[in-house]
Order: sequence, then C-alpha cells, then structure tokens
Amino acid sequence: MRSEPITAPVGLAVGQVQRMLLLRTFPAYAQLSPEHLAVLAAYTRQRFYRAGEHLSREGRPATSIHFVVSGEVELWRSGAEVRRLGPKSVVGGLSAFAREPQGYDAVARTETVALEMHVDDSLDIFEDHFALLKTVLRAISAEVLRTRKRMGPSAGFGHAEVYEGPSPERPLDLVERMARLRKSISFAESRLDAIAELAREAREERHPPGAVLWREGERMDSFCVLASGIVTCASRETGQQFRFGAGDAVGALDAMAALPRWYTATVTDDAVLLRIECETMFDLFEDHFELATDVLAMMARSILASYDVAAEESEEARG
Repeated sequence: MRSEPITAPVGLAVGQVQRMLLLRTFPAYAQLSPEHLAVLAAYTRQRFYRAGEHLSREGRPATSIHFVVSGEVELWRSGAEVRRLGPKSVVGGLSAFAREPQGYDAVARTETVALEMHVDDSLDIFEDHFALLKTVLRAISAEVLRTRKRMGPSAGFGHAEVYEGPSPERPLDLVERMARLRKSISFAESRLDAIAELAREAREERHPPGAVLWREGERMDSFCVLASGIVTCASRETGQQFRFGAGDAVGALDAMAALPRWYTATVTDDAVLLRIECETMFDLFEDHFELATDVLAMMARSILASYDVAAEESEEARG
C-alpha cells in the first residue's frame, strides 16, 4: 500500500463537481462517498467523439477507461460487433484489467460524451482507496454473472473435474487446504502467503449426496471452493444446468456481486468444500493488492472470452 495519498492532476476540461455528479449517475458508483467520488473525478477528463471515431482500437493494449455519459458505442472484435453500449456504461476497463494486448475496437455510433481515465491512474487509485476497487470487483462480478446467463444451457462452464484421490476422513490440514485453493483458477497465480492466510480463514464442510448448499433466490455472503466431490447447479430463471468439481469456486459471482443466488446448488457426490466469507475475501484483497488484481484480471478475461465466442458465432452466421 502507498504511504502517501496520490495527488490530483490539473487542467481538466470541466469542473470536478460536475464530473462527480456525472459519475454518481453510474449504477456502480451511486453509493460511493463524496470523498471517493472526488478521487475518481480528479483523474478524469471530459472527451467528445464524433460518430465513427474510435475510443480504442483492436490490437492495441487499452490505455484509457471511458465512462460513457451520453451517446452510443459499438464494441467489435475480429470484425464482428459483439456489444453495443449506451449511457452509464464503461468502455475499456475489461481489456485493461484483463492485461490482454488484443483489446477491441470501440467506435462511437453516435456523437458521444465520455469521461476518460488513464489505466495507470485507475490502478494507483485502487491501491490507495480499496473501497473503489471493491466497488469495481462487485460490478465486474455482476457483469460476469449476466454474461454467464447468456451463454447457453451450460452457462459456459466446462466439464466438472472429479478428484481422483479419496477424501481424507480427518480434517484437511493447512497444506492440503492451500493445495485445494491454489487449484482454483481464481487463485492459481496468487502469492503463497495470501493463499495461506485464506486457507486459515476458510471453514471446512462435508456434505452427503442430496444436500442442498443453497436455493435459487437466496442471499448469502459466502462461496465455496470444492476440495472433492460434485455439485450440480440448476437455474429455473434461465433453464441452465451445469456441474462443478474439484478446484471449482461455487457461488462466487453472486456472492461477490451481493446478488441473490441464480441457481440451486445440490451435492451429487460426497463433497468436501472450503467455505469463504466474502468480507474475509475482501479483507484479504485489501492486504494483498496483487491477489485482488489477479482475481479482477481473471473475471475480466472471462467476459472478453464471451465476446470472442460472440464474434465467432457472428462469423459462422455470416458464412
């Protein structure tokens, strides 16, 4: 963490109060304190784009994030339009947070007004003001969840992996907990000291076949990492059904987004799981900034992957 607060740049296009008021209209930032809104506003400048102008280009790493105030922006990848964004949307954050060089073409479809922030400034702000990073993590979790709901019968999840070794009858020790957490894609790149801290805080649970971890529509402030076993999930809302296995995080998206469960989760093979409270996770993120940005990158990459799938489907339809 930085020992000194960052200072605001000067010479911006419109007044800071106006920029604060505009940022507050974005759903993700509606509940932010005036102090945190002021921090965001200090690092933005107003930009105007004519119809057809690019906010960013595919093949170039994202260097700016745009908060769309008015107008409409098209997102293109591999020659196919994958999304259209209107006012109160954010453009460029996914590529930046995902740390991927490809980016996408963001083109103003109409005259567009946006507040622009440099990516490096956003990371500095997140490191100094964790409340802002927490807000972004919640917003991107919600976007990943919305994306999953649009991804067909299996919500884009692959085959569940069955843990080949027997579940020990004794409780998992610290090393075994760390190994199970490290296996999860969410934590694969994280530092061992952060993983060890999380392993100490996680609560081990064991459930027989038929046990219901939660039902669709319930609100819970925790998620689970499966050490062994299978959990089958079904959503009445979307008609989707999928399974999670060893190493998978179950219920993380809706819990981190502070949204109701979007599926019922039922144990179908004796399960050993590590339950993690979201506030425990956020406390860990605050102490381990690299872990927080690793998880942010993982979620952003999953959304971009859905854009690639949409581009491929569009190409097949044209062919």
